Amino acid sequence: MFKSEFIKEIAREADFTQAETARFLEAFQKVVTNVLAEGDEVMLTGFGCFSVRRKPARTMLSFGKEIDVPAKKSIVFKAGRTLKDAVN
Repeated sequence: MFKSEFIKEIAREADFTQAETARFLEAFQKVVTNVLAEGDEVMLTGFGCFSVRRKPARTMLSFGKEIDVPAKKSIVFKAGRTLKDAVN
């Protein structure tokens, strides 16, 4: 589902205009981005949790050569029970 389709579905479900829904979605994305950038997590009970996981620097082998992979952060989403149950 693309963003425009997602906005239409939320607007229909919540009885909002598509413009209101688009503004809400932009605000949601901005807040989640800012919270994760600060190193905190966003927990939406029943739906899931967005968090940041730190991956340490490591050395890996690629075609017989050692390559240094720098430390990095990755974004993780862990689905909540309600979401898992709905999908299964």
